[in-house]
Amino acid sequence: YKGPYASVWDDEGHEFRRGERMAVCERTFAFLTTGPMRDNFIGIAPAELWEPRVWCAPSGALRPAQETRGARHESSATGSGCC
Repeated sequence: YKGPYASVWDDEGHEFRRGERMAVCERTFAFLTTGPMRDNFIGIAPAELWEPRVWCAPSGALRPAQETRGARHESSATGSGCC
């Protein structure tokens, strides 16, 4: 989120903090980068595309820069009940 506010919330309860990189689902990414909010967000597509798998992060979870700059994210969300 570019600002000017310290943070904003969407209708699904996601909080976007100014200047913080965070992971979002494909649908939210598309909405933020091509929808009416596109001028307020900077979208960074994954460095490599791979087969989708179950992955879940709590709303507002920050995403380290190395995950979108080439390092692979590993998560074992299976059975966590979060998604």
